[in-house]
Amino acid sequence: MTGLLPNLLELVAQADRWIGMPIEFLHGRPLGPDELDMIRMQIESGFDTIEAIDPEVRGIVERNWPHLLAKLPPEETD
Repeated sequence: MTGLLPNLLELVAQADRWIGMPIEFLHGRPLGPDELDMIRMQIESGFDTIEAIDPEVRGIVERNWPHLLAKLPPEETD
């Protein structure tokens, strides 16, 4: 029974990280908090030039960090 305790504690820690985090999907796959943080940090880190961005990534940025939209290229219009 003691082998279950570390697994339970790990699950609780993981669940705690998800609380308050939106569930976002990229190309049908759910993104974890680490992946969302990575996207945010890459945009914040000051890429000198972002020439193109996936529309789904743009949507994630719009919903979660609208203040970073100015760092993205203009939306393509067809």
